[in-house]
Amino acid sequence: MVRSYFEDYESSSWKIIGLFTDKKVAEETAKKWEDFYEEKQYSIFNEPKGWKPTSEDLSYDEDCSWQESHEYSKRHSQYGEILNFKEINIEEFELNKDISLTSGDPYINEYLLSLMTQWDRNHKLEKIIK
Repeated sequence: MVRSYFEDYESSSWKIIGLFTDKKVAEETAKKWEDFYEEKQYSIFNEPKGWKPTSEDLSYDEDCSWQESHEYSKRHSQYGEILNFKEINIEEFELNKDISLTSGDPYINEYLLSLMTQWDRNHKLEKIIK
C-alpha cells in the first residue's frame, strides 16, 4: 500500500494512493507523488522572482510580504493541502490473511482484544466442527 501523510496544526491524515502487488511499481508510484508534492510546494508557494505587492495588497498592509499577499492567499485556498504534505509511505501487507488480532491497533484495549480473540477461536472451532 502506498499512502501520503498530511499534517497541519489541527489534524493529520493518511490518504491511500494505491494498492500494489509489485514492489517496484509501488516504489515508482511513491517516488512520483513525493516528487510532485515537493516540487509543487516550491513552485507554487515560494515567492516568485521579482514579485511586488499589488495595490490591493498594499491597501491592507503597506509592508505586505509575499505570504500576506492576495496571490499567496488565493494559492493557499486552492492548493493548501500541498503545504500540509509530510511524507509518502509504503507498507507491505500479506494478502488473504486476517490481521485484526495482530495489527497492534491502539484503539483496541486488552478487554476488547480478549473478546475478539475468543470470537476468533470460536469461529475457527465452528469451521472445524462443520
